[in-house]
Amino acid sequence: SGYWIGEDEDATEDNLELDQIGMSPKTVAAYSEITRRLLMQSSLDVEAIVRADLASALGLTIDKAFFYGTGSDNQPRGIKNYAGINAVDFGTDGAGAGTGQLPSYAEIVAMESAIAADNADVNAMAYVMNSGMRGHCKTTPKFTGGADQGLIWEPGGTVNGYRSEVTNQIATGDLFFGNFA
Repeated sequence: SGYWIGEDEDATEDNLELDQIGMSPKTVAAYSEITRRLLMQSSLDVEAIVRADLASALGLTIDKAFFYGTGSDNQPRGIKNYAGINAVDFGTDGAGAGTGQLPSYAEIVAMESAIAADNADVNAMAYVMNSGMRGHCKTTPKFTGGADQGLIWEPGGTVNGYRSEVTNQIATGDLFFGNFA
């Protein structure tokens, strides 16, 4: 803590408060069988196809666990399952039938504000959403005056001035904002 003291007075000792998130290594796996006959009767590309399929399966599994991992059954704990992180609940104003909660522009700005209030707003901040949320942002005006005042999705693929990434690993109605460098 910072504070003012008079001339020739001693400063009061303060303790630095730190928190720690325990980490342990996790292993992700994928399995595929290739028969001898398939290898003999196909081109050499079949091995490359299988390798690419396995790499895709592993990548998608890691991607999903990053956001939604339970922290049990050998999974890492995903962002959504950590207590104490900033979360903004979306109202129902923009929600269509069966689409889950969709945010207004004010709620999206509230996400940034919650992180900035903790002094965690850094240069590499970004929004991560699924393609349905991107569609919502591309068709929803920022303000009640209509689309002529701008849509939530901005030119250059940004939202609220921040870069946006799209992965269909994100559940409908969820939107993440953070440092994804």
